[in-house]
Amino acid sequence: DLVKEAVARATKKDLNENAMTLLENAALDGKVEIFNYLFDQTDKDARNLTKLLPFAITGANVSIVKRVLKEGPRLNEPDSRGATCIHKAGAAFFSSPDLVRVLLQAGCKVNAIDDNGSSALHAAATANNYQIFQVLKDSGVNPDLVDKYGRTALMIAAENGSLRSVKMLLSMGANRLVKDQRGQ
Repeated sequence: DLVKEAVARATKKDLNENAMTLLENAALDGKVEIFNYLFDQTDKDARNLTKLLPFAITGANVSIVKRVLKEGPRLNEPDSRGATCIHKAGAAFFSSPDLVRVLLQAGCKVNAIDDNGSSALHAAATANNYQIFQVLKDSGVNPDLVDKYGRTALMIAAENGSLRSVKMLLSMGANRLVKDQRGQ
């Protein structure tokens, strides 16, 4: 109610100038009611959906992500490090299989790589987010993609000491014989 009162007192110009910060915070915090209210009150031109989507993904609220996706952001546009939305979903600690599934169904490229050659599977292995491995597998992820250091997701999971992740990656067909640039 406080948010609604503050928004009601704000001029349309004030709301549109601050829309992204307010929407980003609501998305990041998973505050669905506040997010939806602000989204509805903001001019469409004041929303940068491609910038907003990563906040929604990090907040890991599927309904907020779906709301942003409905408006048509550019899903596979890389950020300054080459990471796309599917990388962010793989790296997000609170990411869920449902969230990743929604992004893939919307058109995210499952084998997209960032500037380091890392895929969403690499990101998930780094974050020990083994819950999303199966969704990535079902969408055709290549378990043997190598990053710029020659490392696979399996190598990263092993380095992190995650037996569960290692077992899941091996069950996905990850090649245990691949060597990185150091020959390991």
